[in-house]
Formats: sequence, C-alpha cells, structure tokens
Amino acid sequence: MRTQSSKLQNQRTKSGSPNETQISLIRCMEKEIGAKCPSCGLLNLNVYFERGNDSPLGAKCDSCGLTGFFMKEELVPLTSV
Repeated sequence: MRTQSSKLQNQRTKSGSPNETQISLIRCMEKEIGAKCPSCGLLNLNVYFERGNDSPLGAKCDSCGLTGFFMKEELVPLTSV
C-alpha cells in the first residue's frame, strides 16, 4: 500500500563569496508500507519510490532500523563505518 507523496527539499548555499550559489532539489516521493524486511523478517519495511515510477529508490525498516538503497532492483544495506 502506497501512502501520499511528500516533498523533500535539500538546499546548499556557498557563503562568503560575492556570487552566492544555491542548489535546490525537490522530489515527490511515494512510500509503500508493510513490506517484509530481509534483515528481521517483519512486515515493517517502508519502501520509497519516485512519484510516477515503479522502480524503488530506498527503504527503511521501522523494527530493526535497516536502511538501504536499491541497485538493479536489489536492496543494498547501508552500514556505518
């Protein structure tokens, strides 16, 4: 089940220069809830999609905290170093 889309905004500004540069990124995302987590096996994995696209971008599990991104339709877990 996908929930309503939300907007994410990321801004980066170079300060201290006479020509200020600003980069804005706004993406509309959809979230599918209740997928099975490959780590803990519970149905608490949220999968994120770009609006209007069926290819998944990333995922986060509400139970075990697994976070990852998708590469060629496979979930790649992110780890901290």
